[in-house]
Amino acid sequence: MRSRVIKDPAPPSQADYDTAETLAAAAAIEQDEWHFQVLGDVAEISLTLTRSLGELAAARIETAKAESRGLSASDEATLTAFNKVAQTLRRTIALRDKLGRQTAKARERLIADRAARRAELDAAHVEKKKTAILYGVHDVYAFGADQGEYIRLIENLMEDVEEHLLDADEFRGWLDRPVGETVARLCAVLGLDPDLCRRDGTAWTAPHNPSELESFLAKMGPAPGWPAPPADRAIAPALPP
Repeated sequence: MRSRVIKDPAPPSQADYDTAETLAAAAAIEQDEWHFQVLGDVAEISLTLTRSLGELAAARIETAKAESRGLSASDEATLTAFNKVAQTLRRTIALRDKLGRQTAKARERLIADRAARRAELDAAHVEKKKTAILYGVHDVYAFGADQGEYIRLIENLMEDVEEHLLDADEFRGWLDRPVGETVARLCAVLGLDPDLCRRDGTAWTAPHNPSELESFLAKMGPAPGWPAPPADRAIAPALPP
């Protein structure tokens, strides 16, 4: 009996969940967060200078009043310096606030994009694993089956498999189990021979009916000068539409 290894589709890795766009967005957010921190430092320095110059300017104004004189050039320079530093502080605070709001929105978009990408890849993995299970049960049933019976019953059999996978109590956790183990369980439930799906070490195998082309090539033998195909090479038959 020819057999094929029932392979488990590899789940998406953490790196798969990111795309070039999400990586670029994450790098831009990291840069904006650094800018946000720098603007905070600038605001702290500006605040300290504003307080010092404000106290100095207020003292000089009081002195000028006490001496009943106008402000000197030095007093005016102090007031000018105070106004410039205070203006810088106001602009820094406004810019930091704007950058913070933009970064927060960008972070929300990135989280949403990554969640959508994760959901898409996880759903695709579920479908790949379900397809591998369907192929496994299909191969066990198709092995030695009458052609007329196969055509008449295979569609209903595949529907039964999907219904069993939806039964949370009966097949809970099938995504976390090897495909071969689930195929063997399904075969037992569906009245098929579960021994046809067997475990060989760490791998699970299912019977494989050679296609007409494979049977023809096996009869003809390898062409002169061509290497013989590996003994375990097998192509799973296509499921019916």
